[in-house]
Amino acid sequence: MNPLTRSGRMRRSVAFAWIVFMAIAVVAQSPAWKTYNYAGDGVALYAGVCGFRASLAGKDPDGVLQGSKTGALNSTGAHLLSERKFAVAGGSGLAFESESEQEHFSVRVYLVGTTLYQALVMTHLGMSYADAARFLDSFQLIAQKAS
Repeated sequence: MNPLTRSGRMRRSVAFAWIVFMAIAVVAQSPAWKTYNYAGDGVALYAGVCGFRASLAGKDPDGVLQGSKTGALNSTGAHLLSERKFAVAGGSGLAFESESEQEHFSVRVYLVGTTLYQALVMTHLGMSYADAARFLDSFQLIAQKAS
């Protein structure tokens, strides 16, 4: 298969992840959001943060995290391989692995207050990225200083 075609699919998949994140942002009444991504050499790395403000106030954190997972699975046509919940300082987290016909996804989603954080590693199916755990484990919530 042509590496450029595979690379193009990788970029489209990252775009799908970004579109899902943006769709969530629009539904949440224009929250503040930022995304960062890299695609190349058979891997895509993605990090996103979205401040939903009052639109998530009082919502069930597990429901929000599950909704984020469901949206990601639906937008990429992937099926769930595994998932686990975890605690983070001041919030909740969900880690899951999924695969589509062409890609493998390792995802962590964090909800702290009304802010949703996402970190994702995507590789072509059957390939691995040696630094996937390092990338995902590097994501930390740092206490904000009062202004």
